[in-house]
Amino acid sequence: IRVTIVNDDIDENAVGSPTPEATETFTLDLESATNATIDTSRDQVTFTIVDNDRAAITITGPADADGTINEATPPESTTYSVVLGSQPVGGDVSMTVVLTDTDGISTVNQCTSTTTSLTFTEVNWKTAKTVTVVGTDDLYEDGNQCCRLVVTPDSTDALYNALAPVS
Repeated sequence: IRVTIVNDDIDENAVGSPTPEATETFTLDLESATNATIDTSRDQVTFTIVDNDRAAITITGPADADGTINEATPPESTTYSVVLGSQPVGGDVSMTVVLTDTDGISTVNQCTSTTTSLTFTEVNWKTAKTVTVVGTDDLYEDGNQCCRLVVTPDSTDALYNALAPVS
């Protein structure tokens, strides 16, 4: 007997309600055997199906990046990838892209981004989108400054819309 469970890439919590879906199960009943006897105390087995898909946003940078971008001429930059953890249901997942410093204040003069928004659909959700952060010479001798990449989701998919900003 072989039972194959198909991975659907959808966080089932997203279908209709932001509350967790009940655990799915299936039961295998052994009713007859050829050239064997079925132990009636074990003629039925129940299996549990665990959903491994979760609404999540992942930001990754290059393996060698330490988060430092120098103010330089020409400016230095680092590229980050943003991807979803599961297929959105019922609409796109749009994200605003903002750069802040470690205190959460806008860093307009410290760094810039190549994009201010990202959109993932039910079709392209697995394809990483890139955001390039460029160090900006602000003409001040203010020492090293930190820039934090923050994405904030907005979606009709209840689970993605409920996610906090990710940095």
